[in-house]
Amino acid sequence: NVAPGKNLCYFVRVINTNKTITSSSNRLCFFSTQVAAPNLVYIRSASILDAKSARIQILVDTTKASTGVTLQRSENDTVFKNIAFIAYNGTANYSYIDNTIESTKRSYTYRTIVIDSCGNERNGSNLTKTMLLKVQEEKDQLFLKHLNWSPYEGFAGGVSGYAVYRLVN
Repeated sequence: NVAPGKNLCYFVRVINTNKTITSSSNRLCFFSTQVAAPNLVYIRSASILDAKSARIQILVDTTKASTGVTLQRSENDTVFKNIAFIAYNGTANYSYIDNTIESTKRSYTYRTIVIDSCGNERNGSNLTKTMLLKVQEEKDQLFLKHLNWSPYEGFAGGVSGYAVYRLVN
């Protein structure tokens, strides 16, 4: 757990029973490095598929190999829990179906973390938050509906607009 780019030295020290005399070994020093890992991991989108599932699409830099990425989810934007490990397969695009959600009750925030070949957590992705649509009906007007949705969060550069679609039957 030493940060890369540090000069490390080790030695052994022995102490007598009375703790009055010590003796030390030679020092062995080296420069710390870390294994290479992808610099970029980006969640391209988090889309609701149905009441119980969402598709998370991830882009990973392929110039350096890794063990894979850990996908995490939060219901409150603060506490993230690991929900999946997606193994590295040499491609840039990954997709995961999270089928343990309740998309009609809340939004979910996702992030991924690259795991290097030594099992260490490295670079993290952007945060991506799904949208939650709520419909409010007018009691006196059967065909009047008020739509309200939470903003989508996660696109680098922001959201340029929303398109509303209606499905009949």
